[in-house]
Amino acid sequence: AGERWRTALGRAAAVAIPLRVFFEHAENVDMVTAAGICLRCMTYGSEETCVHAARARACPILLSTLRTYADQPATVRELLAALANCASMKSIKEDFQSGLPQSAEVIYHVMEQSSDREPDVLAQGCRAFGALYATANNEVNLGLKPGEKMKTASNLQWSKLNNAIIKTVIGITVNKGDAVEGSAFEVLGSSRQQKLEDTRRRLGELCMHLANGSLAGGPQFGRLLSLSGEPTAECTPRWNSLRSRLQERERKKAPPAETLPGTEG
Repeated sequence: AGERWRTALGRAAAVAIPLRVFFEHAENVDMVTAAGICLRCMTYGSEETCVHAARARACPILLSTLRTYADQPATVRELLAALANCASMKSIKEDFQSGLPQSAEVIYHVMEQSSDREPDVLAQGCRAFGALYATANNEVNLGLKPGEKMKTASNLQWSKLNNAIIKTVIGITVNKGDAVEGSAFEVLGSSRQQKLEDTRRRLGELCMHLANGSLAGGPQFGRLLSLSGEPTAECTPRWNSLRSRLQERERKKAPPAETLPGTEG
């Protein structure tokens, strides 16, 4: 039923309705959020809707709205998800890339402002980067760590993204009721410090693959990260498979263990 409605709305160019809200009710956060939800749902798997959104210059409209509501996590999450869904259109990518570096700065800014209260903002922002920077001959880069140069560069600025990742980690930790003092990783007890560092690395790895299109590629309907920072069913199966492949690759790269004298044969 949902697919039939999306098809009918796409043919009717109904995407103009939520886009119009961003202009006529820009000061009303509830209406803007509702329009973002509507746009996310309409652009999920509907090429016709994405075509109409591209013709209506949805990219600069969404970026402008994101800038206005950067500190509203629920709103930002919907707008980023919709932007990533629309980015299957070449003209959406071109609008984004023609506005660089300012267009990218908007996404970095909203992730840093809102990801501590909604981890999925971090994931949707990285997915949006992956969709907006993607090219027809994009290849999946496996085994790269944050900071390493990608073969098909996603153009991510890891210093800026890392700020959002750290804020996300702190937000997740606080939501779980754990104490965080001083700097991002100055916590009570070394075990908690290690947990924070492990979470940061895990989210960094996830962000890299979302931004590179090797996870949650194409249109997505729901959230990618839970409030506790765990990958949802939208990408968990592929995420677990990908991690297994990476771990197997690392095992193959590792030098053979040395044999101690007297233990041969």
